[in-house]
Amino acid sequence: MVSIAFLFRFTALPARIAVAVAVVLGSGAANASGFFAYYTRLSYLDASEVALPGRTLTGKYADVVVQLPAGRLVFSREHSYLPYWEVGASQWLVPEIVARRGDGPPARPDNINRCSYVRIIENSDTGVLVHWRYAPDLTSSHFTDYKGSYDGSLSKYYQDYVDEYFTITPAGTVARTVRTAREKVDVHDSPSNLTQQAFSLTAGGIAGVTTQPAVPQDTPPVAVTGAPIKTPPVDSPARWWKFDDGLSTRPVARKYLTQENVNAVDCTISGNTV
Repeated sequence: MVSIAFLFRFTALPARIAVAVAVVLGSGAANASGFFAYYTRLSYLDASEVALPGRTLTGKYADVVVQLPAGRLVFSREHSYLPYWEVGASQWLVPEIVARRGDGPPARPDNINRCSYVRIIENSDTGVLVHWRYAPDLTSSHFTDYKGSYDGSLSKYYQDYVDEYFTITPAGTVARTVRTAREKVDVHDSPSNLTQQAFSLTAGGIAGVTTQPAVPQDTPPVAVTGAPIKTPPVDSPARWWKFDDGLSTRPVARKYLTQENVNAVDCTISGNTV
């Protein structure tokens, strides 16, 4: 089975619109095991179509379905892509880990899914990997008043999104990871910033849910070896930032500080630092 995906994503500030359109060719629909994933458009009417008949923000590949022998796991626009497990006429929503709120109803916080999308990363006979990315709080001024909230730094906007990955096997076991964005890259990428959940998809619903919450923590910086000083200062400076704080081990409290040496004043290093 071969999967080919074409992904087009457009992200624009200040509207913060993220649109993902994908096409999968050879999605594995003929897989005899009854296990495969594919893009489709479910019979759900977008909120944008209700407000503006004949117009929509999404195309014919707007939803993702993972087909299993016992049922199907559905990532639908109807719930801003929070998946549900469907067996016959019964449906069970996967537990929400990060609370979401926005301009839509509780079941679909992102009313027109402008900041929510889903995509198939891997689609094979042994496993399917689905990525769900969304903004959990659309009531934030970062979305409602971007210009007013902008203070010259983009780093705080990196914290507006959550990335979830679902690894599904033919047996119906699901391994889910949830990573909430952080301002600092090293904190964001740390394994301690990863919530892990496991559950099984059965004929009777979602069973055996276990969750290990993330415990985000910063780590003390490790001293690095600096380059030799080429020449000494020519004169006594009025202000002097050496930016050599990383040459020595220092506590977490000083990880994002550098000192102006003439007046011994600490200055914060803001932004998406490593």
